Amino acid sequence: MELNDLKSSWKKMNPSEMSKEQLNLLLSKNTHPVLKKIRTQAAVEAAGWSVFLACYYSMFDGSEKSILANVVLVVSIMLALVHHFAGFQFFRNVVLGEDIVSSLKNYTRKAGKYSTVSILLRALFMAGLLFFFCSGLTFSKGMILALSLIVLVFAGQLYLLSRIWKNRLDKLKSVTEQFTSA
Repeated sequence: MELNDLKSSWKKMNPSEMSKEQLNLLLSKNTHPVLKKIRTQAAVEAAGWSVFLACYYSMFDGSEKSILANVVLVVSIMLALVHHFAGFQFFRNVVLGEDIVSSLKNYTRKAGKYSTVSILLRALFMAGLLFFFCSGLTFSKGMILALSLIVLVFAGQLYLLSRIWKNRLDKLKSVTEQFTSA
């Protein structure tokens, strides 16, 4: 079904009146499959990073690293986890306006801010990991080459993340423009 067909069908409909409380009750259930996947991913990541934090001190020689390196690692992991749960909250509350157009505009604006924070926190997370694992090392030419390769992989991941967010935001803007032009 084309967007114009959908719009005309929407205009022909006579929706039943629902109070704002009834709509909020329907939305508060959060039974959407995407939300379930996000919640599951957040729980798995939280469990994995919790196990990592519980044993990094002995397994990855955290006891031999500086206090600063340990703090940077823990803070970067905690920021990543908090951001993930904030993202779940963000995607849970998609209705942000009186009508669909204002809601889409508000959601697009908030998604733009969230994407910037997401990319920035991912970069800080990667920098924190590199700082921890590189602290206290004496670098040889081979280690510098390996570190350069790791930095390139991380930069590639950040580039892909920024492209994913750009595509999402462009789609949101396109849909919003289509609704406002009708």
